[in-house]
Amino acid sequence: MLEVFAERSVICTVAMNRAVAQESFSKTDIRQLIKFHVLLKKSPTETYGILQEGLEDNCPSYETVRKWHKMFCAGSVEVEDADRSGRPSTACDEDHIARVSALLEEDNRYTCEELASEIGVSSSSIHIILTDKLKKRKIAAKWIPHVLTDQQLNDRMRICASHLRRYRREGNSFLHRIIAGDETWARSFEPELKSQSAQWLDRGDPRPSKAIRSPSRVKSMHIVFFDVQGLLIDHAVPPGTTVTGNYYIEFIRKHLRPAIRRKRPDLLQQGPIILHDNAPAHTKREVVQLFNEEYDWEILQHPAYSPDLSPCDFFFFPNVKNELRGRRFSTVEDVNDAFHRECTALARRGCSNGIDGLVKRWRKCVDLHGHYTE
Repeated sequence: MLEVFAERSVICTVAMNRAVAQESFSKTDIRQLIKFHVLLKKSPTETYGILQEGLEDNCPSYETVRKWHKMFCAGSVEVEDADRSGRPSTACDEDHIARVSALLEEDNRYTCEELASEIGVSSSSIHIILTDKLKKRKIAAKWIPHVLTDQQLNDRMRICASHLRRYRREGNSFLHRIIAGDETWARSFEPELKSQSAQWLDRGDPRPSKAIRSPSRVKSMHIVFFDVQGLLIDHAVPPGTTVTGNYYIEFIRKHLRPAIRRKRPDLLQQGPIILHDNAPAHTKREVVQLFNEEYDWEILQHPAYSPDLSPCDFFFFPNVKNELRGRRFSTVEDVNDAFHRECTALARRGCSNGIDGLVKRWRKCVDLHGHYTE
């Protein structure tokens, strides 16, 4: 056994030494070898094969070998790169790096072209300074629903931490009692997303153009509630009707509670946990009394301005509307039928990602100290 182990150790050592030796060959060393093979009257293909056999991954490309082979055959003896024309390499020296850094401290939205004009070097040199020397990267600002105050950030973090503690105590039984709901507009036309209009084309084909279109004014308001098992209700609000607190109460009495009784009778016995946002219609005193006192349902605390923590906003509505984008409907009835079909289709595919995804988002919100999650 010891002999086998010793033999394997020798093989590993040899392999390691070979890799180190391969990596030790510089560009100059490789060019010297190419020049030597020219003296031996080897062809570029033969030279490349020998180099590849010896250097493996450290071997230059065939085009590089052929280029230097041709230069040596033409009488060249130099193995170093010739001096290049253009601006000197001093454009990336410490002085220029310090000047770029100082300008960025004044305004970090400078473009490479503007910095090049200020300092008097090329844009490519500025790009090298920014990326290689200063290790910078340019990132566009992301859109967020609301500029949150310190108090709102603390509230988001506190509420999410409280929900996480409860989830650790109760597990999935807590999540499976949650019913998420909200209102949204269904329109007769929703423009496609840029990603949805992408096409596979042959090289050289022109890039397709697409006119920017606004969402249609023909629209219908829908109230949707769902849980981990699927869709509970998709209610189309009559045209011209505003969802006020009184209308919301009527919807709960006549539509939501009967739907839960019909589809989730066991959930009605356990006591649903309602998750909706802080819209005025949802927070009206009579609505809270209806849930808490008359029905004995719990309302899950939801932070202000937090669509990223609402399953309707981060899961249900985007998935339904993506299926409707690019399609036209002539009447409100057609819009309602199409919206309901997509709601039903999404429910068949599964809604667990919407409710179960809350845990990940609560945890991320806490980790980000209350800031918005993606």
